[in-house]
Amino acid sequence: MIIEEIVKRHLDQKLTVPVKVKKDTNLNEYVLVEKTGGGKEDFIFSATITIQSYGPLLMDAALLNEKVKTAMESLTEHDQVTKCDLNSDYHFPDTSIKAERYQAVFNIRHY
Repeated sequence: MIIEEIVKRHLDQKLTVPVKVKKDTNLNEYVLVEKTGGGKEDFIFSATITIQSYGPLLMDAALLNEKVKTAMESLTEHDQVTKCDLNSDYHFPDTSIKAERYQAVFNIRHY
């Protein structure tokens, strides 16, 4: 199973908003999972995953971002994931559709 699918399924279980792997302009509040980098060393994969939290208002996006960070703390419950660290998170407005958004970046080690 690819890491994006593991993260999506995990967040589907932990969050009450839709979790997508492709931008959905029809939704006001949702989470978008994207892999932005990765590698492999000694048969263990690494991945940089960004999780974008969209909300109708700035505070909605910020609160959803906090829920995402809490949910990601338990990602290592999955057998394929050995480590999940928050790299950074920040306000990241989506100017292409004029939407409020936060982004959290995670470094993940997995099989």
